[in-house]
Amino acid sequence: MPLDFGFSMCKIKSKVEILTMASVAQLVEDIADVMKEQPETVNAYARALIDSGDLPKSSGRAIAQVSTEHIVKLFTAVAVEPKIRETARVVNEYLDMRFHMVPPGAPESISITAGEWLTSLLETIFEKPEDERDAEEQKVAIDKQVTFVLNEPEIEVGNGSSVEVRFMRRFSPFWAGYHKKSTVISCRAFLMLGADRGRGQDYVKWMAD
Repeated sequence: MPLDFGFSMCKIKSKVEILTMASVAQLVEDIADVMKEQPETVNAYARALIDSGDLPKSSGRAIAQVSTEHIVKLFTAVAVEPKIRETARVVNEYLDMRFHMVPPGAPESISITAGEWLTSLLETIFEKPEDERDAEEQKVAIDKQVTFVLNEPEIEVGNGSSVEVRFMRRFSPFWAGYHKKSTVISCRAFLMLGADRGRGQDYVKWMAD
């Protein structure tokens, strides 16, 4: 399992190479369906991320397949709704954020970015449990929800009633605003990827530890 979800300051246990069975075009179709967004809009974000190198680019008959990291990036783009020309900058600004209250120069074990953490969360959701502990961690991960704050880069992860993990751009103990505009995504949404087309939880296949 990539993360121990029993702790707020989760540390990535291992890096796992993931190869999905979906192309960028399939991912666009699936995310548009899951998030009830216009496919043209999701495709525009995908094209911007391909141009910036954040999503893979197919070449001729070689159809590039997306990884869990790519899934997180396109979900983030749709969630935060940047201007198309600013997609890559805004997405990476969100995903490069660090744990709230962790200063620069902190030990690597707690210097995890939002992108790394969310990618591991997704890997845990997709992974086939090997034992009861894995199954329980997967259940906990699926029950999470991810909140993208729109009026100031911030990501919150919790169970709906409390925030367990927070990533912020600025090193500040408290959010200074009075009203948060946000997009909330249930982690169950990831299980819906490809469900109508028979992929479902087989959306990814594990390649190597």
